[in-house]
Parts: sequence; structure tokens; C-alpha cells
Amino acid sequence: MKPDQLQRLILELQDGSNRQRRAAAFKLGRSGAPTAVPALINAYNDADGLVRQNALDGLRLIASVEALDFLAVRQKEKKALESKKPVRTTVQAVSIVRRYLNYYIDLGIFSALIAWPLIYPLSQRIAERFSINAILVLAILELIFLFGYYFLFETLFQRTPAKWITGTKVTMQDGSKPDVKTISRRSLIRLMPPFLEGLSVYHGENPNEEGTWWHDRWTDTRVVRA
Repeated sequence: MKPDQLQRLILELQDGSNRQRRAAAFKLGRSGAPTAVPALINAYNDADGLVRQNALDGLRLIASVEALDFLAVRQKEKKALESKKPVRTTVQAVSIVRRYLNYYIDLGIFSALIAWPLIYPLSQRIAERFSINAILVLAILELIFLFGYYFLFETLFQRTPAKWITGTKVTMQDGSKPDVKTISRRSLIRLMPPFLEGLSVYHGENPNEEGTWWHDRWTDTRVVRA
């Protein structure tokens, strides 16, 4: 490439439009001219991402000492930044068998200690008092009390009675304790509808979600060994 053509491209790379700067960086890189290296190095700070990428590609093609030194420094900087990024860990969820044990044990405890002695008689009284369908009242009360059961136990202790029995607890994916908002969402999701929740167990290809249920995946929580 002739010197005057190189100079014109360098000027376009410095002061041209986005399109001109992209084209100039591309052409300068493929010119193979070491005199284009300083302009391409300056273009590394360009606001346009394509200009920066074309400049880096051009420096690799020219491969002069100055270009390679610059690329080596940028590579070190990139590795240093990547090493400072927090590593997101995912705790290991318990087995599907243990999850179903939790589900049925909690269901039995809820029925024996709350539903039969409290919810059923209360629903009958409300239905008679206000002349409302008893089944409708029963369904609404069961959802309210079921939400309260999971919300209170998991907020206060990170576990329900069944989880105490099976030695498990609720955590976030990184192992930290879920906040109240997360537990409330988790408890609400259980009610959509509760008799289908047991069918929501994940059997896909993602190992981090194996054995999780709707209320786990949609809140980024996990049930793990305590």
C-alpha cells in the first residue's frame, strides 16, 4: 500500500465516521505496514466495538514487535480482570427420593396437625355462617394455611418439619440463606396448584437443576443436606 493511502486511512481511523473508522482499521491491519501499528494501538480505545476488534485483528496480522508487545500486555490485563471475577458456586441438591420424602412427610404433618383438627371444622363453620360452598371455603383455607406453613418454617429455620427429619434445608444456589422475599415467592409457587407440584421435578440435561422443583428453579433456591 502506498504511503499516501496509508496516511489517508490513518486520518479516517482517527477522525472518520463509525463506518469509515471500521473500514480504515480493517484495511490498515491487512496492509501489513508496521507504520500503521501506532494508529491501530490508538484505535484500541475507540468507542466503537467493531473498530476496536478490527484494530486488534490488524495488530495480530501485522505482528511487528510493537504490535505483539501491545497484544501481550492486553492479554495479561484480560487474565487479571478475569481472575478477579467472583466465581459463582452452585450447591449440590439432594436426591429426588429425599425431596419426595419431604413432600409427603410435610403433607402428612400438615393434614394431621392443621387440616383435620383446624381447617376442616373452621371451613364448615364459615360455610354455614355465610351460606358459602363448604368445598370452596375449604380449598381457600387450605391454600392460605399451606402457604403459612412453608413460609413460617422456611423463613425462621430454613426447613420444615419434614426437612428436620430428612436432614435437609433450603438455601440459595450459592449456599447462602434465602431472604423473606425469596421464601414468600417459593411458598406461593407451591400453590400453583399444589397437587401438580410433585410432577415438576426436573429431569433435563442441566446437572445443576437435577431433582429441583418449580419452587426451586423459579427462585434460584436449592434443598441441600443440612
